[in-house]
Amino acid sequence: MQEIRDLGLMLDRQLPLLVIETYEESRALEILTRLAIQRGLGLQQWTLSDGLRRLGFGEDISAGDDTEQPDAALKAIKEREQGGLYVMCDLHPYL
Repeated sequence: MQEIRDLGLMLDRQLPLLVIETYEESRALEILTRLAIQRGLGLQQWTLSDGLRRLGFGEDISAGDDTEQPDAALKAIKEREQGGLYVMCDLHPYL
């Protein structure tokens, strides 16, 4: 898929933050899941209601932590030594 290739190129450039604006959240999550599988990366998703949680596979970095608040989730990501993909759904109102 073209979208996976394009996102892969952005990851290769080691961009620390990518913004995806879409009304098709499930499609975006599907594309990111495919990309994470291809690259062997853990995939985590943050939502205000659930906090930071593992999305399908990879280590759950928030096990036991209270990551519902955006600052706590970002701190947990920053403290993580291993890389991965982190999807922050609807984070923009908190920035």
